Amino acid sequence: DKDELGNTVTSITMFPDSVDEVTVNQKMLGPANPIEHTTTLDADEFSVDITFPTGLIGIDKSGDKKDVSVQVTVEYKPTGGSYSLLTTISTSAASPETIRKGYRFKFPSRGEYTVRLTRLTNDLDSVGSYQTYQDDCYWTTFRSITNDTPVNHPDAALIALRIKATDQL
Repeated sequence: DKDELGNTVTSITMFPDSVDEVTVNQKMLGPANPIEHTTTLDADEFSVDITFPTGLIGIDKSGDKKDVSVQVTVEYKPTGGSYSLLTTISTSAASPETIRKGYRFKFPSRGEYTVRLTRLTNDLDSVGSYQTYQDDCYWTTFRSITNDTPVNHPDAALIALRIKATDQL
């Protein structure tokens, strides 16, 4: 980007110009059931939220809490292209509390992409060594992010701050 005087202006990417959010709320069942969503036409980045509404926990026959793990792959492809593996997300816990995880990724260049999430670990359908278990996994939110300079004024200095939302301010 250039200002009115022709100077190079660096975009402040912490504060995107445009975020297109889609509520997905689809249960991820296993490797045979990937879920796909397409970004806006000019996406620079995307973010996904994955939720385990009943936590991740196994209770064995003696009543002890045991870890339950879920793995999810994140892949993307440009329109008309083929998928590239971006990462594999592993989540493990022994808690009945809701677990929410958010992940943000950059594309190699601005454009329209299809993002695919696939649960690698099957949804537990048999109790096995557990008396009971909870491992429901949902793709809850998908965001397309386009980064542009929020303000382009010759007499303005731009600064970006990221502050953690705690009670310590």
